[in-house]
Amino acid sequence: MGVLTVRWNLCETLIALILHEVFNIGGQEGRIITHDMTVPAICERIKNHVLIMRSQKKANPALLHAIELVDLNRINRNQLTHFMPGDGDPFNTVAFYRNKGPLIKHDLIPSSTPDIRRVADDIGDCGTYLSDLLGYLWHKRSFPRSRRPLPQRLPLPKPLWSPPQQVRKGRTPQRKSSSP
Repeated sequence: MGVLTVRWNLCETLIALILHEVFNIGGQEGRIITHDMTVPAICERIKNHVLIMRSQKKANPALLHAIELVDLNRINRNQLTHFMPGDGDPFNTVAFYRNKGPLIKHDLIPSSTPDIRRVADDIGDCGTYLSDLLGYLWHKRSFPRSRRPLPQRLPLPKPLWSPPQQVRKGRTPQRKSSSP
């Protein structure tokens, strides 16, 4: 869990630095703006800038991919860090139960050592992608004629856990009439 946390903290820093680069702000000014923003808020600002301003034309698909990578890794990370230990001795078990939201639910979160390692590795890969993307953006701004390539897109991480599908009772879908 420590490796997962350290890698996630690096991703948080890198996505904030990418926002600084996209908006062409740096150093202290960028830190003043992003220091208390959530990761989803930072990602939303980057996404809006990409979709509205279209200033990083070549990098826009990579930026949108980075946002998706960060969000999926954030969800997996949060599931492992916001949990309630399973039944039995809380110091000798790795059974984690979901502990988010207003309802008390006992949804078991996959939490074996390989599950935790997979999420930590996915977050580490995300950090590498973000670092490479930040390097591309910085290099492009600093050396406009640069031919530095964009990083290779990573596959999106698999969700660690998804809520069970709710079966809606009562209404059945009505067929549309073919006559006017």
